[in-house]
Amino acid sequence: MEAARGLDVRIGGGPTVVRDFLKAGLIDALHVAIAPILLGGGVRLWDELRGLEQNYAVRVETAESGTEHLTFTRSTGGAETPDAEPWRPVGNTL
Repeated sequence: MEAARGLDVRIGGGPTVVRDFLKAGLIDALHVAIAPILLGGGVRLWDELRGLEQNYAVRVETAESGTEHLTFTRSTGGAETPDAEPWRPVGNTL
């Protein structure tokens, strides 16, 4: 993106915002934490994203609390890469 001048851009928002950016191919790295609780409603993040895993390497880590941390990193193969480093924010951000 020209406006970013080569810096990282972080987005915030709910599942609708994230889904729109994913569908547009504008996300290089994504961290999603899934807590083992039932809230009863809301918008589903993964709707309309069939095949997403083909464009991303996926890493899953489970915390002692039971929270699942999913890390998606843009890749060419998309296969799960258990030895890959987990995603961490690095560099300058805008």
